[in-house]
Amino acid sequence: MRSTTCVPMTTGLLFVWVCLCSSMLRVPVASGAQGLKTKLVAKYYGIEKCKDKESLFHFANVSYVLHDDGGTLVNAILDFLVPISSFKTIVVNINRCAGGVASNLCEYYTRWTWSTAICSLLVTKNMIWTPWVECIKPTFKCPVPAIRRYCTNCSLDLRLADSMGLRFVDKYIWDTEIQLWSERNQLAFCMTMYFEPQRVPTHKSGSKS
Repeated sequence: MRSTTCVPMTTGLLFVWVCLCSSMLRVPVASGAQGLKTKLVAKYYGIEKCKDKESLFHFANVSYVLHDDGGTLVNAILDFLVPISSFKTIVVNINRCAGGVASNLCEYYTRWTWSTAICSLLVTKNMIWTPWVECIKPTFKCPVPAIRRYCTNCSLDLRLADSMGLRFVDKYIWDTEIQLWSERNQLAFCMTMYFEPQRVPTHKSGSKS
């Protein structure tokens, strides 16, 4: 069982981390044993509001669509119940599961915490979560008014995992809890997603073989 303690990022460390992530995404997709180029796509097994925590949003009408690259796209309705001026902290709790999602199949993996420039971090380009943020309409950015938003064809961009050499990610299903805390230290958003990175072959154009 792996346990990792994460230290909140300072402004300088956050800048370096974002630049590193962006530069890594310029690395070509991975190649398999036969020299076949591959990429990681996300297959979702479930996305829901955290059951054990009260937060300031509703998540409804979740549905899934199979993308032509073999991954899954998510559609949903997102309602914030009160206006949020800004976000203070992001917390991501990650468990990894082998063979399915159940208490006897999952183990704690790591916990990430960010507490600097959160509003800017959420809308940063070329991050794993960028497609998720950009698929939300009206635009999801600070300040966040209490209006209905639609999530259409959303997914994660897993190229970063490949670029960092994290080959093990497609060996597990990931039980991931995402928390957004407001400037008033209220839990504004708490969502759990269960997804499995799957490696698929690609053509030069990036489509699935």
